[in-house]
This record gives sequence, structure tokens and C-alpha cells, in this order.
Amino acid sequence: MSVLDRRQFLQASVGTLVAPTVLAGREPERGHVALYLYARSQVRPRHRDVVRRAIERRSQAHTSGWGVSRGKPVLELGPVKNLVRHWKGQKSLKSIWAGWPFAAVLEFSGEGRAYLDCFRRARGSRDPGAWSLDPGRGYVEHINAETVCQKDGDRSYMAVVDTPTGDLVGGSEFVLRGRVERKSGATASHGWWIRFDTPRNKSADRWRETLQPLVDWRANRLDRRGGVLSSAVLEPGSQDLAVWGTPTVFRFPQIPPGIEPCVSVPR
Repeated sequence: MSVLDRRQFLQASVGTLVAPTVLAGREPERGHVALYLYARSQVRPRHRDVVRRAIERRSQAHTSGWGVSRGKPVLELGPVKNLVRHWKGQKSLKSIWAGWPFAAVLEFSGEGRAYLDCFRRARGSRDPGAWSLDPGRGYVEHINAETVCQKDGDRSYMAVVDTPTGDLVGGSEFVLRGRVERKSGATASHGWWIRFDTPRNKSADRWRETLQPLVDWRANRLDRRGGVLSSAVLEPGSQDLAVWGTPTVFRFPQIPPGIEPCVSVPR
């Protein structure tokens, strides 16, 4: 593998928000796989419809944190301070000081089955195995009720929206993981590691998000500038992910049976 400066990649990725694709240890099949993360409202045109549908489905299915305008929920992505309520559909349940709705879109082509997985751990944890299912209870029913699939030509899209609120926004870290399983048995798995900074003494437009890509390979050797000198593919099928360009590997819990996949359009 050629030398890659991971700092330059991470700086560039803030505008791109697409994790690099690696098919785990096998010859890549013809087919595209990419995972996009939207922490604010600037959604790519081809993703706008599936994100809109995911936002609406989340609002109808679960108690969610959204902004409020003239007594109605504002179903948008991005940070909100003070004017936040827990909504279910059009029913307001209670007020809360902070919310940050965000969305993930898994985009893929070729034949296969796709999944989006959600994890959370306490902010600042140094244990790579501290991740838990988000939510911890009723995970399968929760995810099945809020994910949305859509097809457009030879591309398929799978979207999910999360809406953390209150101290959970800044007090937790999140991972959205996308997985595609090909008919041949080849797999693609990558994700985004998300941290929000939401200080109470600053306005929402000064809150910040930190997004780092997670991939199914790890760095073995780095140079002094952080460039990757050698790498190794993670064990196929482990569903663990590494922080891009580092030796750090996150270990995730098993997903319970019953999750409904998004099935792609055959070429």
C-alpha cells in the first residue's frame, strides 16, 4: 500500500463524508459501496428523497428530538439548542435543551444484501470493545421500524436517522456501520465514528462534530507524519472496524437476528 497521509484525508473528508470501500480480503466484485454521513442539512441531491423519507419515518415510529416552529416539529438535520422537543409524529411530549438529528445513507450497486447498524458508548471511552447496541433494548424492532430503502437505476440506497438529545448528544459517541453481503460471499463493511461537542455556553451554530471513517483494514506501520506504510485486512466476517489509517480496531457486539436487509438491484 502506498503512503497515505491520514490527516489530509480526514480534513478533506469533512466535505465528502464517504468511507473508502474495501471488500474484505477478496477480489473486489464489480459493484459500488459507499457510506455517507450527514450531520447537517447539506444532503447530496441523489440522497435527498431517501433522507427525507427516513426523517419522516423516524418521526412517526419513535419518540425523537426535533426542533419546533409555531408549535410544530421541524424535521431537519443538524444541531438545535433550546427550541427542542421530544416528538412522536405531531404530538409534543416534552422539552429538552439540545438535539442533533443526523443521517446515514448506504449506497451500493450489484447484487447483495445491505444493513445499517447503530452503536453507542460513553464519551471519551478508551475501551475499543465498549460499544453497545443503540438502542440497548428492542434493537431489532427499533431499526426495522425506521430504516428506509430506495432504488434508482442500478443504485440502491438504505438510510437511517438518529436524533440524540440532551446530555446524550455530547456525552456519547456513536458509530453508524454499513454492511453489504454479496451473493458470492464477499463482504464490504465500513462506518463513521461520530462525536458531538455541544457546550451549553455556546450557540448551536458554534457546536462542532468530529467524524472519522472506519474501514475493514488496519494500519500496521505509520511514519512520523501519520502516513500508512503497511496495512492488514481485518478477519473476514468479524464485523469489527478500524479507525482509518490507524492500528485501533473497534469491537462491536453481535446484531440480534431479525434485522430486515435492503436488497439491491441486480445488474
